[in-house]
Amino acid sequence: LYLVISNIGTDSITSATFAWTFNGVTQTPYSWTGNLKTGESDTFLLGEITYVAGKNNVVAWFADANTWNDNNPKNDTIFSESDACSSLSGLVTIGNGGDFASLEELIDKINSCSMNGDLVVAYENGTYSQNVILDNAAIWGKGNYSITFTSLANNKDSVIILQKDVPTARTAPFMLSNIENISFKHLTLSGYSSNDAGEVYKYSTAIIIGDTCSNIEIDSCNIVIIDTSVILTSINYSSIYIAPTQIPSNIRITNNDISGGAYGIYIKGNSKGRSVKDIYIANNNIYDINAYGIYSNFVMNEKIINNTITQRVTTVPQKQFYGINLNTVTGEIVGNKIIGENLYYGIYASTFNDADVTNPPLIANNEIIGHDSKGTTANIGIYLSTASSRVYHNSVYLSAIDENRLRAMVITPSSKQKIDVQNNIFVISHDGHKNTVFMLDKSGNRVIGLMVTDINSLTDNATELTDMLRRRSLCFAYIVTPFASSLGEQIMEEYSEAPLFACTKGFLESNDVSVRSENALTIELNNQIRNVIDRKLLPIYLENGWDWTEYKEFNFEKEDCRIIPVGETPVLQNLYNIIITFL
Repeated sequence: LYLVISNIGTDSITSATFAWTFNGVTQTPYSWTGNLKTGESDTFLLGEITYVAGKNNVVAWFADANTWNDNNPKNDTIFSESDACSSLSGLVTIGNGGDFASLEELIDKINSCSMNGDLVVAYENGTYSQNVILDNAAIWGKGNYSITFTSLANNKDSVIILQKDVPTARTAPFMLSNIENISFKHLTLSGYSSNDAGEVYKYSTAIIIGDTCSNIEIDSCNIVIIDTSVILTSINYSSIYIAPTQIPSNIRITNNDISGGAYGIYIKGNSKGRSVKDIYIANNNIYDINAYGIYSNFVMNEKIINNTITQRVTTVPQKQFYGINLNTVTGEIVGNKIIGENLYYGIYASTFNDADVTNPPLIANNEIIGHDSKGTTANIGIYLSTASSRVYHNSVYLSAIDENRLRAMVITPSSKQKIDVQNNIFVISHDGHKNTVFMLDKSGNRVIGLMVTDINSLTDNATELTDMLRRRSLCFAYIVTPFASSLGEQIMEEYSEAPLFACTKGFLESNDVSVRSENALTIELNNQIRNVIDRKLLPIYLENGWDWTEYKEFNFEKEDCRIIPVGETPVLQNLYNIIITFL
């Protein structure tokens, strides 16, 4: 224990005796000698002490007061108290009967005692209110240990954590900044306030992730924010809000129920050179959202997998809804289901994977169901602009009062993009209209892939099949449809001038000839012929139909298949294979 003394008198001090106590026990006095002039200080070892757990105090005073002419004896004594504790690790509990009454109390303890291992912070059953900032100053051991916030019952419905007051700025029960290795599991995090007295919520957010955070996980939680009769469209109402000025990375959002507000998950990096990195969003149920299910801007390596995203359904007129909106993002979108009552875009991707044109990632196995019962906006299933991707095995169903607003897929041209579109199912439905409904935008498409439609759409001129036959910008297109003989004659007569090669598998098998003059065109034609001849058809009989999960998990690439509902007319039995090649 060291003591610091100062001379604030007019005479020099050459000797003094200092008495002291530790935790109320008198200790051996210390005799000091020297030459301490006016304004000078000195530090010396007063003695040695051993702290005990809990509060410890030291009292030291100038013991020679009666032999000196001291005009101010009040400054001759010093009192110091400190809290001795062991570093924290393992399991600690919060709540009535827990180790700590509140998270704020635990943070004070960590500030005093630090951490010496991974920490699990478990909330007792109940409802809590807090606005806690977790940062490097508050949580010691940054980068060395992890902290997991969870419910003691491992049940996300057993613990509800609210904001303290109706927020007038962007706050949340948990606000993270400059911190690593934090997990949230089995909790309900809410943007509501415990002191709600009917005020208007100008902000509502359940969790905020800010600057330079790394290895953050939100798993198996309820994320709930304000849901009012008013349609909310501002980012002020975002369940999970990630908008740093410095780069965070490795954020995982999995297996959560996320509901309410304008945005389910909002992520915005600072710029293309300072993007948020390594985001994994999987197996979440994002519902009752007004504007954007997932919004990402300036994000590198983002994987959005197996989420269900549903727009809020209400009697109040709906605003335009985006299921997944990506701007200046690299990543993959696989296995998601998007349902919009007033869908604007199912998947909107602009400047998406534009740096990777050699091996573009997947937009695959997504199901998009969009309606426009108000007739006020365009319905677009998948939109790609300055993008590179393999668009495989997606299903898009769109319906509207005004059929001219429907687009299953739109691709805008760019020299940077490489898009491969294969084996997607596009279905357009509208209320009795028979005007042309474009499945794809007219500009920028190079490969269509597989399009499945019904015979009425062809006879009613309700697809752009007729348009595609005239478009020399397409490399090739495969069209598979129930094909009535009268319709076949009509198409062949109408487009007899088109460079068209059409046949069945049986015809090719009986008229197989070798290539006489090899060039890029004849090799491509021969490859397409071989694909038809060598194709195997595997009938799969469905006893009770397919649900969405079974459809996503089925490996369509293994073999070509016919799906035949049991007990129904096998409408896919009489398919003819048409290969359309533009010379």
